This record gives sequence, structure tokens and C-alpha cells, in this order.
Amino acid sequence: MKLLFSKLILLLLPVITFAQADTAKISIFPRWQVNEVHHCSIAYHTTDVEGGVAKKYLTNFNVAITVLEKYPTGYLLDWRFTEINLAPGEPVFENLLTAPLKGQPLLIRVNEFGRFIEIKNSAEIREVAIKKAAELAEKSRSPETRAVFQRLKIGLETPLGVETIIAKPVKFFLLINGFDYTPGKVVQNDIKMPNPVSPVLIEAVEKVWLSSVKDSLCTVESTKKVDGKILTAIIRDFLIKSNPAKGEGIMKQLGGKQMEFSESTKHLFNLNNGSLLQATITRTSNLGINNRKIVMQLKVTD
Repeated sequence: MKLLFSKLILLLLPVITFAQADTAKISIFPRWQVNEVHHCSIAYHTTDVEGGVAKKYLTNFNVAITVLEKYPTGYLLDWRFTEINLAPGEPVFENLLTAPLKGQPLLIRVNEFGRFIEIKNSAEIREVAIKKAAELAEKSRSPETRAVFQRLKIGLETPLGVETIIAKPVKFFLLINGFDYTPGKVVQNDIKMPNPVSPVLIEAVEKVWLSSVKDSLCTVESTKKVDGKILTAIIRDFLIKSNPAKGEGIMKQLGGKQMEFSESTKHLFNLNNGSLLQATITRTSNLGINNRKIVMQLKVTD
């Protein structure tokens, strides 16, 4: 059960998106040209704390992004993981399932404002990721962990599943595009996020704001916080159904603890040339007997 807790977080991470209203003064959008190429580095810093003992992991990705097409309604991008260096004992599911995609293009359709639309070749990506999920499920010795991989495999069979599990770095790169922002104004939204382990949607509160504007540079920040009661009920139900024989023990171990999940983001954007410079997303989870913090740092190198 502890292994499951250390890895279940992936399934509960939100689809990276904003739901804010378009009422502001500063517009953020890219100005890409065909054959334009950008490179970025992505570092995942993961800290798991169990029983007061912290374990730290560092995983690195290098990405090349090429603008293949430009048309009145949007762009077609080639997003390619050129280097993937997983941490020993990699604990994050999405990284394990992304590793086999090294060198394979993800063809990303975005609208004219740089907002994510779809992975055009999601069928090809799905096939690779499902194969890896099945392989990991077969190798797993834990019934609970095996159940998570099986859920992932089912989730990957839909376009939304591929976006949620594989395309997080892509959607994070594009996150702030296509919105207007008002300095000093915080936009708050009540949102519902997809839940791959239950038909019950996960309720959360999102806040988005433009935190600074200086010369041509601006910083956009956001926070999300999941409803703890719903999150607790979802995880408890999933764990018990995954291993009914241990249901009583699971209930005893969880006790009356309420679980928490929160997320914060920060993007630095150049308004003059319409380009993202760097971004950070921090996800913090408290699952009662196990805590996890993931910090993903994205930096555009050219």
C-alpha cells in the first residue's frame, strides 16, 4: 500500500489548463514562424516523505520544438524528447511512460493564440505508452500498484488520457498562451478535474494572476487546491476496491486523516517576441501516510 501511495499522485494531477475569463489588458500569445526551432530543458525534482524519511529523485528531459506549419487558425508543432534521463528508482508514473517516446515526434496542434488543441498523432503515442504500462503492470509484485498501471492503461486508450498522462510538459509550456491579464487582478474559478480512478470529478479552486510586468517581461502565476474531502473519499474507495482483502487494514491505517493536493505555477514571458523564457510548477500532496512534492522546472535555452 505504501508503494501505491508513493505513486498514485500522477493519477490525481489536474489536466494543465486555465478556466479564467478573458477580461484583461495584457495579451499573451506566441509569434512563431515556420521552421523556427526552440530547445528547452525540463528538470523534475521529486521528494517523497514516508515515516519521516525523505527520498529525493532528479529526472531530466531535453526537448526540441519545431514549428512545422503556420496557418490562419493556428500552428502545427513537432515536440520531441531528445534526451531522457530517469532517476534511479523513478517514482513518477508519467516519466516512466514517457521514457519510450525518446526521439518520437508528438505532433501538437495549437490555435492561433498558442492554446493546445490536440496531439495529432495520439494513436501512435498511445500505442507506445500502453505497451509500457502493460509491461510495468506485468512486472509489478504489488496488487495495488498493478491496479494503478492497469488504470493507466485504460486511461491511455482515450485522447484525453494521452493528454493527461503524456502531454503534461507540452500543456505546461503552452499554459498561459491565449489569455488576457490585468495587473493586480486575481481571477478565481471553481473547476472540476478529470479523475481516472473514479467517475467522480475532483473539485478544485483555481486562482490566476499577473504578478509582475517590467519592460518587456511579465510573470503569470496560478494556484490550484483540491477539495480534500472528495480526494480522501476517492483514494480510500480506490484502495479498498483494488485490494478488498486488506480493506480493514487500509481503513485503520488511513484513520480520519484528510488528504490534500495543491499546485502552483509561475511563467516568465517575453512580450516583445512572444516567447516563454522559463516556468516552474510545484505540486504538493499530503496523503496522510505519505507526502510528495514535485517541482518541474522548464527553461527555454534558445
